Amino acid sequence: MASCRLDTNPLAIEADIAAVVKQLAEIKHYREIRKSKQHAANSLDKDVAWMVFEQEIKAIRTRLTGLKIAYSTASAINQDSPLITLLQAEEAQASSNRILAHQASRASSVNVQKDLEICTRVSSNQVEPQRQHQNDAFYLSTAPFSTQRRDELECVARCTACYETFSLRKLEFCEAEVEFTTTDRIYCSNLDCGRFIPPAQITFNLAHCLACDKMTCSTCKSVFHQGEDCPEDMALAATLDLARSEGWQRCFSCRAVVQLGVGCHHITCTCQAQFCYLCGSRWKTCKCERWDEHRLLKRAEEVVERDALGPMPRQEQQQRVRDMQEDLRQNHEYEHSRRFERIEGGGRRGFTCEMCEARYWKFILECRRCHLREPGAGCVVAVSDEHRCLCKSGIPAGESVYPSSLFL
Repeated sequence: MASCRLDTNPLAIEADIAAVVKQLAEIKHYREIRKSKQHAANSLDKDVAWMVFEQEIKAIRTRLTGLKIAYSTASAINQDSPLITLLQAEEAQASSNRILAHQASRASSVNVQKDLEICTRVSSNQVEPQRQHQNDAFYLSTAPFSTQRRDELECVARCTACYETFSLRKLEFCEAEVEFTTTDRIYCSNLDCGRFIPPAQITFNLAHCLACDKMTCSTCKSVFHQGEDCPEDMALAATLDLARSEGWQRCFSCRAVVQLGVGCHHITCTCQAQFCYLCGSRWKTCKCERWDEHRLLKRAEEVVERDALGPMPRQEQQQRVRDMQEDLRQNHEYEHSRRFERIEGGGRRGFTCEMCEARYWKFILECRRCHLREPGAGCVVAVSDEHRCLCKSGIPAGESVYPSSLFL
């Protein structure tokens, strides 16, 4: 049978826990061996015995873990007791000072009231109605001051922008309501802070604590992985596996995943970082090819097929494709002049934006040099190096991605 010595020595507790973990590993190894062999007649009895033995070992591990936590807590209390005593003494002194100050302020107000009452009584010996009038005026004049004193005791705060007053107690209640109604709560990873981070301060997997200005990963709830991927984000790991299998590339700056359909290898991300689609390094720091002829040919075929009014002879179609391919090759890198041609009359099919694939019925804008079609505003999908047309749509100036690119 398993045994355990309940020693209060932390080193002995650690040794016992290590021994228990080793026994559990041996039990697991024994079970794996038995699965690969033929069971004997008394295999059921042996399995039951090993199961009972494993339960006892787990119970011992639980007891040892609890003992370790209790010893750690007691040790922390013993080490911090002088500091706790000092803080309690300071708090008691501060509380005593507040009580004395409050009593002094009340005593001064009582003296003022007595003086007023004495003056009123002296005058009342002469005129009785005048005494009653003075008493009523005194009660009315003291009411606002008592109300103001009561508000100060309730810790009423005032907004510096609109000067509206509100109760701090009500504000704390609202903050607690947000915390306890949130299902997956995120707390600051800073051990000295540990405050609740409301959902309004969480963007994607980044949680910003306004109390200590620290960043927390909302996936693993530990310190934010600056410039790295969270090891516990299974969805991201699956996406990266798919990107590697499909040959997609990641931006070295914002870590976005980019899929390039056609166009050159010069990529400008939505964060304005420029990199090579083949190797992922900064632009003009590698010796990779600038474009793929197959993608360039595919883009030329798309433009010719899009602009065709109807079926055309095969020889004429091939010639137009070659001319368009050469035109795209010549207009590879240039400063876009923002000159677009307004195309109307799309018929029943309308027009399709070549960046976001949205459909428009009245008109669409087409670049006169790179032949990209886009609505002119509202489209935020990046395109490739040949297409600087997006400077009209709000994308920062600079080389961007080609129409069939996709940011994940």
